[in-house]
Amino acid sequence: MNIKEYKLATSIWIFSCNDNLAIMTYKSLNDRISNIQRKDIEDIVNKFPELFQVRIPKKHLDNWKEDMKNKNNRPKHIAILNEVNQELEINKITLNDIFRNRFRNSQNAIKTEQEILKWGLNYLDDIYSLKDKKYDKYYFRWGNFILPLLSLLIAGYSIWASVESNNMRLEFEKLKNNRELILPDYNIFLTSLSNSLHNGAILNDNKYLINEISKSRSSLIKLKPYIDSSKFENLTRELTDYQTYVIRAYQKDSISEKTNEQLTLHFATIQSHFIDAVSDKLNNN
Repeated sequence: MNIKEYKLATSIWIFSCNDNLAIMTYKSLNDRISNIQRKDIEDIVNKFPELFQVRIPKKHLDNWKEDMKNKNNRPKHIAILNEVNQELEINKITLNDIFRNRFRNSQNAIKTEQEILKWGLNYLDDIYSLKDKKYDKYYFRWGNFILPLLSLLIAGYSIWASVESNNMRLEFEKLKNNRELILPDYNIFLTSLSNSLHNGAILNDNKYLINEISKSRSSLIKLKPYIDSSKFENLTRELTDYQTYVIRAYQKDSISEKTNEQLTLHFATIQSHFIDAVSDKLNNN
C-alpha cells in the first residue's frame, strides 16, 4: 500500500465531505494539508471520478465568484487578503482550479451525511488494500447504507475472510478489472448527461446538446452487457424522450420555473435508473 497516497486520498475525501463550501479550490487544500503539492491533490481527484467531480458547470463557478465578491462563502486563502487582492484572486479562479465531492453536486449542497463520509473512507480502504500483496484475506466492510454510485458495482462482489487465499486474489483481480472496465463509460454517461442539463441553457446550442446526449447514449451501449435487457430498453427510451424535451425547452428565449423543474426531474430519473440498472445487474451476477 502507498501509505502517503492513501492518507492524502482520505484527507481530501474528509475535507470534501465536511467543508462548509461544496466547491473547493486546490489551493485551499494545499494550504491545509502539509508536505504536498497541488499536483498531488489533482492526481488523487482525477484518479477517483466516482468520488470527486472536476467538471463543474461554469454557471456554478460564476455564481460562486459573485458570492465571494459579496463577502460570502470565501475560502480562507481568499478571506485573509485585503479587498483589492481578494477580488484579484477571485477573478483568477478558473474551472481548472476547482473540484467538489461527487455527492455534493448542487451549487449550495450541504455537508454530506456521516454515512456517506464513512462509506468513502471504507471504499478507499478497500481500494488501497487491493493493492497490498501482503494480505491473503480481507474483510469488506460494507454497511447497510448503499450509495448510488460505483460502490454499488463493487458491492456485488463482496468477499468474506473465510475464502481461501488463492480465490481471494482472483476475486481482487475481478474487482479491479471491473472497476477499470466500467468506470470510464460510467463516468462519461453521468458527466455528459449533467452537461446537457447544466450547460445547455447557457450555450443554447442544439449541436452541443445532441453531442452530449450522444456521448451518454454511446456509453450506455458499451455498458449494455452490465444492464438487464428490459432496463436497457427503458433507459434508451428515456434518453430519447429527454433529448426531445431538453432541445425543445432550450429553443425558447427563457425557461419557466415549471419547465426547469421538469427538466431536472427528467435528468434525475434517468440518472437514478442508470445507476440502479448497472448495479442491479452486477449484484445479481
